[in-house]
Amino acid sequence: MSIFMFLFVFFWFVLLAVSTLAFMYGGYPERAGTGIIIIGSVATAFLGLGSIIHVQQFELGVLFTDSIVLLALVLLTLRSVRYWPLWATSFHAITVMTHVAALLSPQSVPRAYLVLQGFWIYPMFIAILLGIYGHRQSIRSAHNY
Repeated sequence: MSIFMFLFVFFWFVLLAVSTLAFMYGGYPERAGTGIIIIGSVATAFLGLGSIIHVQQFELGVLFTDSIVLLALVLLTLRSVRYWPLWATSFHAITVMTHVAALLSPQSVPRAYLVLQGFWIYPMFIAILLGIYGHRQSIRSAHNY
């Protein structure tokens, strides 16, 4: 199994785990944020974009999909009173900028581009998990009064 296939499988496993936790224990922002990520991931996979097979070329469709996800995360951040959506939006903005950098410098190493474009999802997952934890803590403290 190549490292890219491992990362692909690992991503979907972590997405499933974080999504399950968000929908079971999170509040609206956690569920909405996870839903945005799920829709973006499925759209990318469904359209055949971001394929491991096409490592050698920049994909404008992935940039478009990630830009839509970024816009949705910005809207969630503006409507939320929690901190984690701002963090997740910032991490995803770095992902979009990675696409822009690859577009501006096509001679860059294609495998590095592929790894960097997918790296920032994991800090986003951590931000969502922290949001779930904070939501659970607020529920517990509300019940203690």
